[in-house]
Amino acid sequence: MKKSFILILSLIMSMAILSACGTSGNQQNKSTTSQGNAPKKKLIMATSADYPPYEDFDTVSGKIIGFDVDIAKYIGSKLNFDVDVKDMDFNGLLPALQSKRADFVMQV
Repeated sequence: MKKSFILILSLIMSMAILSACGTSGNQQNKSTTSQGNAPKKKLIMATSADYPPYEDFDTVSGKIIGFDVDIAKYIGSKLNFDVDVKDMDFNGLLPALQSKRADFVMQV
């Protein structure tokens, strides 16, 4: 019960964060979507990638993978955003938000 409550709460919070986030002019990506020439905006997600299966490093590709990353990229694709995932120390996540080095944080 507690795990499903936390999962639902994190989904709701991530959707609220992604819908409320805006990007400044220097963070916009000029790539095109499959829907035409509409540019996708870029969001930076900060996470501490040391909590598998929520976020972890893929040993083959070296990319950050996991449940939180999948949720963020799925919501970003629905809202026409590219999500760039940055690994940070857990204690640096909130300061990254405050200094606008990240647009949102996902950590379970």
